[in-house]
Amino acid sequence: MNSDRFRLGISMRQDNANGYVEPRDALAQDWGYYFQRNFRDFAWISIPNLEEEVTSYIKYWDIQGLVLSGGHDIGVTPKRDVTERYLLAYAIDNDLPVLGICRGMQLIQNYFGGALSEVKDDAHIAKTHTVLLSKPSDTFDNFPDALPNELIVNSFHSMCIEQNELADVLVPFALDDEGLVEAFCHQTARIIGLMWHPERYASPRSFDTSLIKQFFLNRNEI
Repeated sequence: MNSDRFRLGISMRQDNANGYVEPRDALAQDWGYYFQRNFRDFAWISIPNLEEEVTSYIKYWDIQGLVLSGGHDIGVTPKRDVTERYLLAYAIDNDLPVLGICRGMQLIQNYFGGALSEVKDDAHIAKTHTVLLSKPSDTFDNFPDALPNELIVNSFHSMCIEQNELADVLVPFALDDEGLVEAFCHQTARIIGLMWHPERYASPRSFDTSLIKQFFLNRNEI
């Protein structure tokens, strides 16, 4: 592993084998292609669901930033819930940047005491829709200097975040046309969440890759 590259860890979902009991950790192949094609500055490693032992794992690999990936609602796989809460706590204590994607964003909201609501009428499951963007604060360092006014995003989630239920320490920077929170950042910690999946586009979008590079590497390319 090239020690000069930024060491990024990404959490995994928990799945079960067919026909017998053998819980497995898994990561969508989309992530491998996404990192390989767009983030050669990253040396990335997947993180198993080790619960409290995950802290020693990321210390051993000297992880410098985290992605909390998507897949399954909170509560479906408790071992993953516990693991990601340990990851988030460690990142906050050690000032590591954390990007939450879909379920990962929801986990961050849950961690800080915010509520989740069910999406009405499957409006955000396997759909695309428009979000309105605005820079949340001039005090948030690792954030693009300029944002488009709106963006069309994919959507694969059954749970959502109402603006009036957003955790107090989180600030939205993308809302859909119903006012649901589609992206947020933490007021002081190095944490952002995106409800859409940048890794699922056949042709990666420059906005997403630039936002992620700026967030983790402090390199403004938008």
